[in-house]
Order: sequence, then structure tokens, then C-alpha cells
Amino acid sequence: MGRCANSVWLETLAMTSHHIELICFDIGNVLIELSSGWHQACAEADVLFPDTADNIAIIDHLDALNREHECGRIDADSFDAQAAQITGLAPHQIDAVCRAWVRAPFPGVVEFLARVAESDTTTACLSNTNDRHWNMFHGQEPNRSELPMHLLDHPMASHHIGVIKPDNRIFSHAEQATAVPAERILFFDDNGENCTAAEQRGWCVRKIDPSCNPVTQMQATLEEVGIMRKTKQ
Repeated sequence: MGRCANSVWLETLAMTSHHIELICFDIGNVLIELSSGWHQACAEADVLFPDTADNIAIIDHLDALNREHECGRIDADSFDAQAAQITGLAPHQIDAVCRAWVRAPFPGVVEFLARVAESDTTTACLSNTNDRHWNMFHGQEPNRSELPMHLLDHPMASHHIGVIKPDNRIFSHAEQATAVPAERILFFDDNGENCTAAEQRGWCVRKIDPSCNPVTQMQATLEEVGIMRKTKQ
């Protein structure tokens, strides 16, 4: 189970759950399983993997383009057109691969979020994402990646905010949007750089290992700090 680098916070929070006012979730590899990369996403989308996608320069170009998408500077159609030029695939194939990249919620996520919503603690998500995936999370079309977003009090996405984690500004935005001070936020994320950035602002962080069921890890953390009751075995 991932642990926060600051080992002191858990001992402090275990005294009372009232220290935590906001539970904030990343989405990818925390609530929803992500593809392991281009190979898997292409296979699931029934798109022939392009040899260009293994080229380091092209990978860097796609990463930069993805950052533009996740910052909201370009939309899905523009991303597909530009990525198609880079890879040699057709725009509709890029769209299919991107949709295959986000898979289904981890087992128990929907029930877990429902239990968290029943607590007195405010909830949020803070995700590096884009317009296409955000719409999929909200179930705006039939897809396997729908989440019960209505259960989150403050759904926050990078393409709306204009910056991505681990940029300090996105964490500052979350504090202002929720009106919760840093030291009263509990954050679940699978990315080490994001966790470190949040910790440096004073957030309480649990790093999630997506290779083990994240629900089990998050449930255990909320039980440890007294926000949720232990589930019956």
C-alpha cells in the first residue's frame, strides 16, 4: 500500500477525523484503470500500432501535444488532427485509441464513492484530463468509463483550470475553489511527482499503487483516520 512520505501526519490525523475537511481523488489509476500505453490502447481499439509511436522524438511530440490538450489549449478534434499527422494514423483512429486509453472503474469504486458521500466530509477530484475523457467520465455517451461524478462535491479538471499537476497553481486553485486549507485536505494520487507537490503545499497525501486495488488502499486510509467505519470481512 502506498504511503505518504510524511509519516507524522497519520499519527496526528488518527486522533480525530475532524482534521480532514476534504477528500480529493485523482481519477486515472485511482478511480479508473488506465491503459498501460499505446500498445495496449491500440490493441483494445482494434487499431494497428504505428511504428512511429516507438520513436522517441515522436513520443516527446505526443507528450507535449497531450499537455496542451490537458491544459485546455486545444480540444479533442484538434488533438486528433495533430496526433494523426505525427503518427500517420487517421484522426478517427486517434479518437478510438484515446477512448480505449481510459478503461473501467476499479472494482468497488462506485460503491466506495457512495459510502464516502454518506460521510460528513466534502469530496472532490483533481485530475489531469481533457474534454474527451471528462465527457466519458460523466457518461455523456454510453461507455465503460462512466463514474458517479454527481457524488463528488467539487469535480475539478486540468483542462478547465488551465494547468496540470504537479504545477503548484492547480493545487492553489483547488484550495480556493473548495475553501479548504491545505492541511485539511486528504489527497489520493498514483503519481509520485503529484504527491510530492501536494505534500509541499501541506496536503495530506496517500500515494496509490494501481497494481493493487486502489479501493482497498483508500478504504484503509479513511478507516485509519476515522472518516469511515471498517467494513465487515
